[in-house]
Amino acid sequence: MTPKKLQTLLLEDSEDDALLILRVLKKGGYQPSYQIVETKEAFCSALERQSWDVILSDFSMPTFNALQALQILQQKELDIPFIVISGAIGEDVAVECMRSGAHDYLIKGNLARLVPAIDRELREAKVRQQNRLALQALKESEIKYKKLYHNAPVMYLTLNLKGEITEVNQTALEKLNSKKENLIGKDFFSLFTAKTQEKLMLSYPNLLEKGYISGEGQLNSQNQTIDVIYTLNLEYSLQQPSIVRLTCLDISELKRLQQQLVHSDRLASLGRLAAGISHEINQPLACISMSAEILLSKLNSFSPPPIFQEELQDILKQVDRINRIIQNIKTFSRDFGHSFPSPVNINQILHSSLQLVRHDMEKNNIEFCLELQENIPTIKGDICLLEQVFVNLLLNAKDALEEKNPPRKQIYIRTFCQNQNIFVKIKDNGIGIERENLEKIFDPFYTTKEVGVGTGLGLAISYGIITELHGRIECQSQKGEWTQFTITLPLNCEKSTKTSV
Repeated sequence: MTPKKLQTLLLEDSEDDALLILRVLKKGGYQPSYQIVETKEAFCSALERQSWDVILSDFSMPTFNALQALQILQQKELDIPFIVISGAIGEDVAVECMRSGAHDYLIKGNLARLVPAIDRELREAKVRQQNRLALQALKESEIKYKKLYHNAPVMYLTLNLKGEITEVNQTALEKLNSKKENLIGKDFFSLFTAKTQEKLMLSYPNLLEKGYISGEGQLNSQNQTIDVIYTLNLEYSLQQPSIVRLTCLDISELKRLQQQLVHSDRLASLGRLAAGISHEINQPLACISMSAEILLSKLNSFSPPPIFQEELQDILKQVDRINRIIQNIKTFSRDFGHSFPSPVNINQILHSSLQLVRHDMEKNNIEFCLELQENIPTIKGDICLLEQVFVNLLLNAKDALEEKNPPRKQIYIRTFCQNQNIFVKIKDNGIGIERENLEKIFDPFYTTKEVGVGTGLGLAISYGIITELHGRIECQSQKGEWTQFTITLPLNCEKSTKTSV
C-alpha cells in the first residue's frame, strides 16, 4: 500500500524522541514530511511558511510549551490536529491541555495509539473543514440572497403567518413612497386598495391549502395607485409553514401603454368615420347656406315682417357654427403624416403660443410662471401643429381657472431635457378634473363644457399630433386644486410612415 503523505510539525527538544515518533508514523503507513522546532519563534515561522496536517508536541521544552503553542493556534484561528506527547504528564496537566484545545495526549513510552489518533483527528479535521466551507457558502448565499432581495426590480415583502410585514426590499419602499419602520409590523392587506383587499380576503384562506395565490390588483402609494400583479408564496421550515413571500410587479406602465393602444385604435376608427360624415354633411349644408343667403337678399325687394330676416340670419349663424365643427372634424381626421417635420425649438413655440392667447389671459387676470430650460435642444416637429397643441392646452387652463375663479389665477409652464427627451409641463390651479374623467379626456367629442361651448375635439387632436411625433401626452389632476398636462417628445424623433389620427 502506498504510504500516505503527512505534513508533520514536531514541537520537540529531543532529537531521539522526534526520530522515535517518525518511525512510528512510517510503520503506521505514513510518509511524513516534517520540521522539528522547539522555540516560539521557530513555531510561528513554520506556521507562516506552510500548512500542516498535524502538530505533535512535547508538553514542556526549555523556552516553550504545548499550552503556549495552543494559544498561538487560537490567535491565528488555525484548526490543525494538535496531539500532546510527553514523557511524564499528570492527569491534571492532560485535562488542562484538552481544555486549551489539544485533541489528544499520549505518553512517549506508549505510542501504540499515535497512528489511530492521527487517523481519527484527520477525519474529524476534514469534517470540520467541510462544515466551515458549508457554513461559509451558506453565509455567502445569504448575503447574495439579501442583495438580490433588496436590489430586485420587483417589490418583495416578507410576512409572518398573521400577514404582518417583517421585511421589505428597497424597490417596495420606493414604489410605496414609505420608510421601512412605517411598514414593519403593518398588516399587508392595508397596502392595497379597498377593492383589491376584498379580493385578497376571499382568496387568502386558500394560501395554506395551495401554498400560493396570485392575482392582479392595485397598491396605494401616497395620492396615487399602482397597478400590480401579485403573488403570495408560502415557505416551509421543517415541513411546517413559516413565512409568506409577497411579490408585486408594477404593471402601471404596461396598463398605460395598453390603454394608449386601445385609445389610438379607437381614434383611428373615429377619424375615418368623422372624415366620411363631414364629407356627407358639407354638400347639403352648402345648399342650406346658399338658399338662406338668396332668401335674405330677396327680402330687400319687399317688406316682410322683421322676424323673417332674424330667422334667416339665425340660420346662417348656425350654418357657420356647423362649418366650424366640420372644420374641427376634418382636423381631427387629418393625416398628420403628410406634414414635413423640421428642427424646432420648443421654447420658441411656447412663446409664440403665449402671444396668441395673451389678450384673453390678461383680460381674465391670469398670470404666467415660466421655467424654460436655456439652450434646450431642438426636436423634429411641425411648428403649426405644436402651436395648436399648446394653444389648446392654454385655453383649457384658462377655462378651468375661470370656472374656479381663485384669488390668484396662475398657469405654470416648465420645459427641460432629460434622458434624451424634451418635457413640457403645463399646470394650472383651476377647478381640476374628476378622477373618473381622466381616462376620457382624450376621447373625441368628450367634453365637460356646456353645449355649444366646445366640440370635445381639442384634446383628441392634440393627442394625435403628439403621438405622431412619437411622444406622449398625459394628464394628472386633483379635483378642486390643479391640473397638469405633461408632454414628452423624443430628441431623436423619426417620422412614422403610418397615418395618424
